[in-house]
Amino acid sequence: MFEISDVIEWKFNNLAEVTTDGGEIIAFPPNVPGVDYDSNGLPTEGNKTIWIAEYETHIFATAYIGKRKKDYLPVKKQLDMIYWDNVNSTDKWIKHIEKVKGDNPKPI
Repeated sequence: MFEISDVIEWKFNNLAEVTTDGGEIIAFPPNVPGVDYDSNGLPTEGNKTIWIAEYETHIFATAYIGKRKKDYLPVKKQLDMIYWDNVNSTDKWIKHIEKVKGDNPKPI
């Protein structure tokens, strides 16, 4: 489960005047486009449920990016591999890239 503060930060790009406490929204600015408000001036449970689902989908869909970044060799080493592949007619760099992408596939 995700903290609602993380979800709001992602969804609204650090919207000012949002306050959370213990995983609950306790203050939210009025008149935010696309937000339905309850009688307390806070986003409805329906809004929060949708936002959390969207955030979970985003996290799942982009998780491979961090994994790939971790597995790729530093750019200087990759450039050296490309150079020596060209000199020696080898394909070590391509195999490295294919392995990283194969080990960390983009979700469909």
